[in-house]
Amino acid sequence: MTKILLLGLGRWGANHLRNLNNLPVELFVAEVGDKQLEPARKLGLPAERLTTNYKDFIGKVDGVVVVTPAQNAFPAVQRISRSGQGCVSSKNR
Repeated sequence: MTKILLLGLGRWGANHLRNLNNLPVELFVAEVGDKQLEPARKLGLPAERLTTNYKDFIGKVDGVVVVTPAQNAFPAVQRISRSGQGCVSSKNR
């Protein structure tokens, strides 16, 4: 099964969470604070697939969806891409 990391659970991230959770993927979620991971917990994602440091899952997933504020998206996409990990973001710079 394809493993996808969703980075960010803000307004748009919550929509991505809902949609990705309905696809046949193994979903991992990263958010800056433990409290912000609550929507993923409510959907039943196991604790071992949740983190406050997205780097925990780089190299363990097949791809990353970055849904963070613009000021955070670019540095995250750079780090993820440099690691050789597939990455998608709606932000550009």
